[in-house]
Amino acid sequence: MINIDAIKKQYPLELWAQNPVLRSIAAPVEKITDEMREFGMCLLELMYAYDWVWLAAPQVWQLIRMAAFTQYSFGEKRIKQTLEDVMINPVILSQASTNDIDVEWCLSLPWVEWSVERPSSIVVEYTTLHGKKTMLKASWYNARIILHEIDHLDGVLFVDKLV
Repeated sequence: MINIDAIKKQYPLELWAQNPVLRSIAAPVEKITDEMREFGMCLLELMYAYDWVWLAAPQVWQLIRMAAFTQYSFGEKRIKQTLEDVMINPVILSQASTNDIDVEWCLSLPWVEWSVERPSSIVVEYTTLHGKKTMLKASWYNARIILHEIDHLDGVLFVDKLV
């Protein structure tokens, strides 16, 4: 059984925009070890525990290029979770020339929400916890989630992109 309180204690959530951890560029993951896989699973568990759909490693004091995310499909009258994964060393391969403006918020900046302009779709490549290179096309909300997390890995917060 997973002890989420122990995970939260080991990886506390970092808050507030001026914290140097949140403003630092995360280092690439050089090798996917058992320890890295375990941390990736902890990121997913923390994401669920905070009832959130994304969480980047720097938000829990780990300056590595890793983030957990959930992807959704939006159909008529329902939203369906289609993918949950951990991105390691994500790279944006392409992005749409059109942008969307929508409200964003962040666990690390509680009680703050603002409109942010982002590309309407992206193609991202990343490595999974199992070492598999994966390419993912995401649009609208899913693209926004991934871009928000990659910003965290680059020391950028959504309040830096206010419209």
